[in-house]
Amino acid sequence: APPSFWYLFFFFSGSSAASLLAGASVDDDDPKITEEHTRDIAIGRIGPRRALIDRKSMRGDLQLSDHCCSAYSRSNFASFKANTCVFNGRWQYEVTVRTAGIMQVGWATLKCPFTAEHGVGDAQDSYAFDGHRVRKWNVSPTPYGQQWVPGDVITCCIDLTGDEVGGGTVSYLRNGTHMGVAFR
Repeated sequence: APPSFWYLFFFFSGSSAASLLAGASVDDDDPKITEEHTRDIAIGRIGPRRALIDRKSMRGDLQLSDHCCSAYSRSNFASFKANTCVFNGRWQYEVTVRTAGIMQVGWATLKCPFTAEHGVGDAQDSYAFDGHRVRKWNVSPTPYGQQWVPGDVITCCIDLTGDEVGGGTVSYLRNGTHMGVAFR
C-alpha cells in the first residue's frame, strides 16, 4: 500500500493565535543533525526545508505574519496546513500558543475535510490536541493532556515507524513535558 502523507495542521475557533516554530525545519548547520537524520529527511519528508503556513490552504478569516510562521484567526473557525508533509520516520513540530482561545493542532492527511468548520481532529484520518478544552480529537473528543496558556510551547509528535517499538503513535508535549501517547 502507498504511504500516507501526514501534514502539519491547525484549526482555530474565534480569536486565537499561534506561531509555527523552527522545530519543523531542518538546518544543515545544526550540530544535532547527524548523517542518520539527513537520511531520514531524504526518505520520510516532502516539502521545503523550513515548514511554513501554506497560504493556499487557508480557510476562514486568518491574518498571517509576513514570514508565514504566525496566524491569528478573526472568524468563528479557521484552518490551515503547513507546506510540508511526512510519511516515514519520527517527526515533530512546535507551536507557540499566543492566545488562550480554542485551537486544535496536530496531523492530518489530505483526505481530511478541510473547511472553515472542519479541520484537524474532526475526521478519521486526522489527530489533534486542544489544550484550551484539554481534549484530544479523532472524530470525537476525549480528555487528554494539560491546559495550555499563552506562551506555552506545544510539540506535536508523530512516529510513523509502525513496525518498531513505540511506532505508529501521535503524542504531544507542553513546554517540553511529555503528556503521554495520545493516539496509537
